[in-house]
Amino acid sequence: MSRSNPQTTKRTITDHNARLGFGKYAKDTVQDILDNYPEYFLWLDENIDIEIACDILTEAQENAKPNHEFKGYTDRENIWFSEHF
Repeated sequence: MSRSNPQTTKRTITDHNARLGFGKYAKDTVQDILDNYPEYFLWLDENIDIEIACDILTEAQENAKPNHEFKGYTDRENIWFSEHF
C-alpha cells in the first residue's frame, strides 16, 4: 500500500485588502499591518516560509522604523562634556 504525500501549498500574501489569517495580526488586513506594524512583514520574510509580494515588502521596508537604539548618551552627558572641554 502506497501513501501519497499531500501537496502543501505555500502561503502567499499579495492582496493589500486581504486579512492575514494567521499569526499575531490574523484579523488585520495587510494594509493595516503595513500602516501600523510594517516590520512584521520583514520578520515574516526572514523567518517564515511564505511568499510575500514585492510591492508589499518594498512598502514594509519604506515604512519600517529604524531598528536601533542610542545607548549610553544623554543630554546631561553632553552638557557635562561641553562645560569641561
